[in-house]
Parts: sequence; C-alpha cells; structure tokens
Amino acid sequence: MKKILSGANIMCPGLTSPGGVLDGEVEAQSPVAIMAEGKQHALAIGFTKMSAIDIRSDSNEHRPGTTAVPANHVKAWN
Repeated sequence: MKKILSGANIMCPGLTSPGGVLDGEVEAQSPVAIMAEGKQHALAIGFTKMSAIDIRSDSNEHRPGTTAVPANHVKAWN
C-alpha cells in the first residue's frame, strides 16, 4: 500500500494476487477504484492499461496493469 500511496503503478501480479477481485468485464482504459482488503474507501483511482482478460493472462509479467492516482491527491469537484 505504501508504494501505491506514493504514486507507483499497480503491476499485473498485484491485481491477480490471492484475495484480489478483478471484474472480468473491465476493458483497457476503463476508470477503476483500487480498494485494499478491509478498507472502506478507495486507496487510489485510475485507468486500466489493459483489459481484465489481458491482466489475468499476463499475471506473471511485471507490466503495469493500472495507472492510479492516490485518493488523497484527488480533489472533489462540485
């Protein structure tokens, strides 16, 4: 979590690790919320670089699956 909060990209293995949930309908360039186990609010928000199918098939590769912005850097627009 520390690296994500510092602005690191989230790699494919991190999205497919045990305990992770990845909706199979997610397409590339889709907006997503990154949630941490046991937490109520999103850790980060961002866009997928690949579809969920590609992320699962590349789960052993260390390629970015998601580019995210830590939630504490997001401004609320009214």
